[in-house]
Amino acid sequence: MHRALQALHDARGLLLGAGLVTVAVTVPLLGALHAAERAARPDEFSSLPAAAAFAWRFVTTLGGGAPPSTTLGTLALGALVLSWAAFGAVVLGALRAALVPSPPRCAPSPPRCPRCGAAAPPPPPTQEQP
Repeated sequence: MHRALQALHDARGLLLGAGLVTVAVTVPLLGALHAAERAARPDEFSSLPAAAAFAWRFVTTLGGGAPPSTTLGTLALGALVLSWAAFGAVVLGALRAALVPSPPRCAPSPPRCPRCGAAAPPPPPTQEQP
């Protein structure tokens, strides 16, 4: 658990940037969802927080409840789902990069002759000056 928290701490700049982008995308999409669905279902879309609660409930229950009734509402909800999934992928990617070791790098291949492609002889040893 400590390694995971340390990984999140080390990636805080990346996570902060991804979070700000997610918020910047989420707020206008929630506004579009609210504006599109308010006339059709005023009880569920009475405010922006109510639209956010509907979107969160819809996403976390795998489509539970009635879907949006307008095309714009459906598009806004789909874009919200994609932006939230992208943020989750950034968080998991940051954790993976910090917790899973990278595979070892291979040794560089020896230099080759540009004409025939044969392995070039090793360079002569250098002599140290006294």
